[in-house]
Amino acid sequence: MGQPLSLPYVRQVAEIAQRARSPSPRRRARFFNAAIALGLEPRELAQPADSVMFCLSKGLACPIGSLVVGPRDFVARAPRPQARRRRHAPVGVLAAPGLVALRDGPAGMIERLAEDHANARRLAEGLSTLDGIESAGGSPSRRPASSTQ
Repeated sequence: MGQPLSLPYVRQVAEIAQRARSPSPRRRARFFNAAIALGLEPRELAQPADSVMFCLSKGLACPIGSLVVGPRDFVARAPRPQARRRRHAPVGVLAAPGLVALRDGPAGMIERLAEDHANARRLAEGLSTLDGIESAGGSPSRRPASSTQ
């Protein structure tokens, strides 16, 4: 399983970037997952960065969409996806789930990420008891798989 970068580490990287006069973006598809896993408010995790990019479809129940947040001049220069030749749904149909996902409290999806993390942990623990199952981190299950060759 992936582990989020700690806030002290993110701050350290931002300080190095600042000394080098280099931008310090925070580009994480699962930005809100990282904040929840670290027990932080999203604004705390974003604070050391110049800008933040995150995906609305990674755990936030949106069909598509990523957002770039930062200073106005940075956002104005940010690359835009190229138009496709196929027809797109009206933008409001795609924006509405994003607005719901980013609401504060139980009306939004961010608070639910802690529940998703607990469910994933419970599933991983249950699977680890099965023969031959190995975790993504390389830890074997309690019972090694029997050889059938």
